[in-house]
Amino acid sequence: MDDRKVLFVYDCDGTIIGPSVFVWALAKKEGQTTETLSEFKKKHAQKAMIPGMEELIRWTAKEGVNVLISGGDPEHDGCPELTKLKEEGLFTDWKCDGKDVPWGKEPVGYLKDDPKVAEELLKYFNPKLVVVIGDSASEYILALRMKAVGYIHRGTAIDD
Repeated sequence: MDDRKVLFVYDCDGTIIGPSVFVWALAKKEGQTTETLSEFKKKHAQKAMIPGMEELIRWTAKEGVNVLISGGDPEHDGCPELTKLKEEGLFTDWKCDGKDVPWGKEPVGYLKDDPKVAEELLKYFNPKLVVVIGDSASEYILALRMKAVGYIHRGTAIDD
């Protein structure tokens, strides 16, 4: 029996979280908030989770393994909702070149679209399938290099 899992590779900024003003406008447009911008900003400071991402992360964690790779620092520059999902164990840690990759960051010395990152993710997880969720060309390139079955473009950026 093949007990390999689906690997879901998430980007952070622009995909899972975004600037509070953008997230409020999107939530307002989608009818997910009746708060004013100032009320929303009191709760969410600089960044907030993009509507629908928490539900997607929870679902993908049940269906496979979630990894967060970002050029930023979600641990310190993220949002409380994302930190909570990490604390609930919905993201899995991994190693590149035998070294721990800090949660939500790129491996030291590599950008996420480097072929080595794709190679190491595939080697570490040996996934049945790969799906990459991002908002920029670097995630699209990562998806191509991992021979992902899907690339979900979600978020605030059109392209790098």
